[in-house]
Amino acid sequence: MRSHLFHMLLFAGLLSAYFAVLLRDDKRERIRFGLLLWGGLVGGALALAFLMAP
Repeated sequence: MRSHLFHMLLFAGLLSAYFAVLLRDDKRERIRFGLLLWGGLVGGALALAFLMAP
């Protein structure tokens, strides 16, 4: 459990699930919004890591 990547994926998953339940009413919308948010968080973090790498 020392992987930064695992912790980032876990955090993104928990955060996107929380906001999906909080902001969407329909089950289908929750799943779609949660996956889009998770992809945005993970993709954004990986893109920033790529840009900051020497």
